[in-house]
Amino acid sequence: AACKDESPPFPPPPPQAGEVLSAPPPPPTADVLSSHLLVIDAARSARLAKVCRLRGRVAACAVCGDRPSITDLDATRYSFPRCRTPVALPADQTTSCTTYAREVVGRAVPHVLLDVRSRLQFDIAHLPAAFNVPLSQLQRDGLPPLFNPAGLPVFVICRRGVDSAAATALLNARAATAAAPHARAPDDGTSPRTTPAPPPPPPTCPPVAVNIAGGLVAWTAAVDPSFPMY
Repeated sequence: AACKDESPPFPPPPPQAGEVLSAPPPPPTADVLSSHLLVIDAARSARLAKVCRLRGRVAACAVCGDRPSITDLDATRYSFPRCRTPVALPADQTTSCTTYAREVVGRAVPHVLLDVRSRLQFDIAHLPAAFNVPLSQLQRDGLPPLFNPAGLPVFVICRRGVDSAAATALLNARAATAAAPHARAPDDGTSPRTTPAPPPPPPTCPPVAVNIAGGLVAWTAAVDPSFPMY
């Protein structure tokens, strides 16, 4: 008698894989994306697919150059920059993009929207009325003069919420320092020596800046799907 296969049938391939497997090979004259990279987000492929042009070989490149320093895929042998994590902020210094859209934008609350991405990223796409001061400039020079003369609440945003969290912490720390009482003048020897009183605690005041958690990536996912991602 012939042997009967009792093993369960294999599950069908996922839709994306099935489409790839069923695609016919391109004709010899078709554009096969040579020197390009096709990037598809499978979870949102209906609205997020792009083609990136790959650069050519560079003689000084660490991978494809004349004298490469990276010659294998063993990541433990090399030092790569690690992804940064957002600064931990108190609850009153952060909000979600949906809350910002509903409670601030939706109710036309007067405020300042500070975008701390680089100028190049800001020029690619930004929210209406956003004011751009890159984080590096903010750390070096602070806010420009007359940035917010009315003293409106400041909401800070970036691409993913990492730089904006750092900017929020910086702005609130500087505001707290400015609000602290000035130090007493040193004793010049002419006044009676007394035991100096301890300085009063810094005043408790609401934060001047609030971080929009998740940044523009979260804004696109939860508020406005038409906002361009890059």
